[in-house]
Amino acid sequence: MKRWLADWRFWTALAVLFHIGAGLFGGPSGLQGMALGFWGTGLVVGGTGAVVWLLAKGAKDQKPPIWGSLLISVVFVMMLPSFVVSAILVHRIGGMGTSCFLAGMALVYCALIGWAQATR
Repeated sequence: MKRWLADWRFWTALAVLFHIGAGLFGGPSGLQGMALGFWGTGLVVGGTGAVVWLLAKGAKDQKPPIWGSLLISVVFVMMLPSFVVSAILVHRIGGMGTSCFLAGMALVYCALIGWAQATR
């Protein structure tokens, strides 16, 4: 089980199954909501993780790459507005979009927790 939780293919397959389920039960609004949930939450998790990685490199007295630092800084600054825009778009979509958006958020955070526990 631990091996599955640490494998990106498991989480990708689960995301595809969630998208299929969102399409079957929520229709087009469910698919859009799920995609925006993955995008918004994935950007927040990825941006925060990248900043933590950058800070850890600086704490080890290693010089981080300048272009990488600039890119990570831009992603970090843009992640919250991107998430808010995703939430506003899902609210405008209506229907099952909101529920599927929350399911996409939950899957991203469950993947993060599962990966953290498996690689611990």
